[in-house]
Amino acid sequence: MKIKKKGLVVTLVGAMLLLWGAQMASAVPQEVLDILTDVPGSTAYVYGVQDERGETLDAIKIIENPEGGYLGVYHDYTTQFNVCLASSTDLINWDYQVTLETTASQPTIAYHPATGGFLVVYEDSLSGGSCLEFKYYDSLNDLLNANPSETYQAPRTYGDPCEGTPCVYSISDDVNTIKVGHHFYKDSNVDVVANGTLTGLCSESRNWSSTEWTTYNNTLKDKGVNGNIGDRDYGWLSGGEYNIQEGQLSKGVWESWRSWLYDYDTEDFTFLDVQTHGGSTAFGNSTFTVLTSPNDVECVVVTYFLFSEGAANGESGPLIFYTETGATPTPTPTPTGPTPTPTPTPTGAHTYNFEGITQSNTDYNAYACDVDVFTFAGKSSNRNSQVEATDSQYVNISADNTAEWATVDPSRNDEIFLWVEMKIEETPGSINQIDLTFNGNTDGTSTTTHKIYVMKAGADWTQDASWVQVGDSLDIEPDVDTEMTRSITSSITDYIDGSGNIIWGVYETTSSEDMRINYLEMVVTY
Repeated sequence: MKIKKKGLVVTLVGAMLLLWGAQMASAVPQEVLDILTDVPGSTAYVYGVQDERGETLDAIKIIENPEGGYLGVYHDYTTQFNVCLASSTDLINWDYQVTLETTASQPTIAYHPATGGFLVVYEDSLSGGSCLEFKYYDSLNDLLNANPSETYQAPRTYGDPCEGTPCVYSISDDVNTIKVGHHFYKDSNVDVVANGTLTGLCSESRNWSSTEWTTYNNTLKDKGVNGNIGDRDYGWLSGGEYNIQEGQLSKGVWESWRSWLYDYDTEDFTFLDVQTHGGSTAFGNSTFTVLTSPNDVECVVVTYFLFSEGAANGESGPLIFYTETGATPTPTPTPTGPTPTPTPTPTGAHTYNFEGITQSNTDYNAYACDVDVFTFAGKSSNRNSQVEATDSQYVNISADNTAEWATVDPSRNDEIFLWVEMKIEETPGSINQIDLTFNGNTDGTSTTTHKIYVMKAGADWTQDASWVQVGDSLDIEPDVDTEMTRSITSSITDYIDGSGNIIWGVYETTSSEDMRINYLEMVVTY
């Protein structure tokens, strides 16, 4: 290593001791670790891989081409980063096909057998930062001609300038629900991982939400990762469900980049002690894909980017290697993904709404609150009134139709906060995700920003810290019923009390206007 400062040496040595301890305690099968780390023992490999133009295939993600051979998305760099597509017949030699986007980087790709289309997601450069952009191509021909049928640029969720390095967890059959992992630059300090959901990609009503994966980040930090937690890739391997994840032991120290494997079964990370021919040590942009090898047997193709600061002679840049497992190949499936939380794939879902509810029911309640300010700034007096829906108003909000509950019109400079109480049947620890849906609008003459919040269980409702915004805000046109769904994907047990009660709500930001509520719903996935 080229680190000269004594403090950094101590930091790296201590972190490496943590890595070795984690490796010894790993429950990941040794065959999986060997496939992901043993370059000399692989079937074939190439360091510093380039396309025929001489451009390196940085951060490449490889999938099987349904018409034969392989496809890879990557970024090159001339005077700027560009997202490109290349093809190969042997996983070693690659031919440039087309530039999919300029001033963009860190792409990933997924094939969707149900439609024959392709989804490409990448990190799009913006003034002063970056965000995620989604492109869907109806066919291979459209992909090869850079002709997307759908494009969506996700708004930055966290207020920090940089969000990117996407991976695809799942795509619904109709391509209208896409779950991805990504990073964001937390507190303008270091990158951390979040999970996002895009709904309505192929419709006129699109919605993006994202939640920091706090337990995932903290678990990796406990392994000695004190710098950035960045790019990752998702998949199944030898019957196990994994993320391969890059992390930086020390912020700003490029030679301290390493890779880990997150096991969804144990909810823990195993350090990947990658062995190269020359002994390189710094690895990032990790991906893996199970596909059919050039010899028509199952194989696993793995890619890393080897940072020059930790690379052996002749090994820096993008590395591709694959290992044949000898199994009969199976078709590449649509990514089904986990519900992106550190828990197993969900096995069921339960929908809660106000169907059949009246005021006499104490487990399900909806109140229109006239508020001076939300959150409440520590003062109960900032909630001027709390009026429960009548029996007929409960009927109006029990189904997605034209019937609405029109709340009271708050006084001057006041707004409506819709307070919702529901009781769930599931054990909190078994829940992977909670989706909160509001369908409605706010009266008036201009667009109103709406926000969904959830309250921490047992907390003082008057305190600002008791309320957590779920996902990003949504601007809704007046008198136009609009669906807004936001997902709780981490720290779920923080919001459910010992009796199964959860309190959430919707805040509209326009003063002196009533809220029009068409439908309320909570879906618990477990």
